[in-house]
Amino acid sequence: MTRLEKMLLYVSEHNDFYKKRIAEYGIKNPLDITQYPVLTRRELQENRYNMFSDGYKSKYYNQQLRRQSSSGSTGIPVSIFWERDDYALSMLPLWRARRDLHGILPSDKVMKFITSDIGGKFGGGNRPQYYFESKNILNVKRASLLHEESYAELAEMIDSFSPRWLYIQPSVLHLLSLCYMRSGKKPPLSIKYIESVGETLTGTVRREALDVFGVPVTNMYGSEEMNCIAYECGAGHMHVIEDNVFVEASGGGAGYDVITNLCGRAMPLIRYEQGDTITLDTAEGVCGCGLGKTVIKSIDGRTNEKIKVGGYELDSLLLTSAVAEVNNIYRNAISEFYFTFSPAKETLVCHLFIRGDERKWYGAIAGDIISLLRRSFGDLKIETVRNTEYRRGKGTILEVKE
Repeated sequence: MTRLEKMLLYVSEHNDFYKKRIAEYGIKNPLDITQYPVLTRRELQENRYNMFSDGYKSKYYNQQLRRQSSSGSTGIPVSIFWERDDYALSMLPLWRARRDLHGILPSDKVMKFITSDIGGKFGGGNRPQYYFESKNILNVKRASLLHEESYAELAEMIDSFSPRWLYIQPSVLHLLSLCYMRSGKKPPLSIKYIESVGETLTGTVRREALDVFGVPVTNMYGSEEMNCIAYECGAGHMHVIEDNVFVEASGGGAGYDVITNLCGRAMPLIRYEQGDTITLDTAEGVCGCGLGKTVIKSIDGRTNEKIKVGGYELDSLLLTSAVAEVNNIYRNAISEFYFTFSPAKETLVCHLFIRGDERKWYGAIAGDIISLLRRSFGDLKIETVRNTEYRRGKGTILEVKE
């Protein structure tokens, strides 16, 4: 029995949400993945407390599960809960690839750039906000990198911490590389590897980083819901991590990514559509590295939207981070959000849909989001709108409205 079949057998016997789905959709063979309907982000969000497998809801109430929160890069934030052993099993193939291809170990010092709330913070003003997750993991809040001074300070932090590798978004990597180029400063020789995450890694950004750091720059495609989905080999091919996920494209070879996690029993995700558009191919005849039998030829949908407004640069990652930070405080009350900017009025508007009983918190949530954004954008006019219906379609986080 394959790992996929074992997971499907597990949910058919131990998960009420999928038992109901099997009955509702008339699934004759629960071990046939093609008979299951696609699970949308909206469905996941609306059913997240009904999706625990047998025995795990009590662990959730006793705070014995690991929580992974998506910052909401599609405008729909979600939270996933993991049994800690299952989470380690899910991450194992990625760590094996890092070790085998680049000599990177879990004990190595890493600087991570994160978009979600980081809890206790140090820094402020033009200084990056950060905290130590452990002795060897330094987390930097992406939204605190707002000015050239922030990146100059970041370069000093990197010198002081001397990480072995960076876990970083391409947009941050680009600005960090430019900072080094302009200053003539050299990054520490301790850095041996850079892992690009969260956005499309362009050839330009990769070449800049290679020129500045002189180390491998590897693309990792993953998510908070799934952990690592695909990893780039030395030949530049994105191999699906088949010990962790089963990947389909909604149109067969190309379409929206439909992913099944093979490790998460607490809150299983079967045929979950993340919202990116991918093209799949087989590794046979394409690559002989042995990393995986399936490769992702292209990934579309992971871009960092930016709009220049006077002295400000509106950045979708920064905006998403502000919502994620507030949403964490209010127990994921925000079901959907997006931003619009009106050049004529020079006004940024945050559109919020607050779910269920939490709608009474709208005023406090809106006020906290505005307060966070004003720290970044000073006197820019910022407003909020309470949406009473979900937005149709898959719009972007940041839109221009006349």
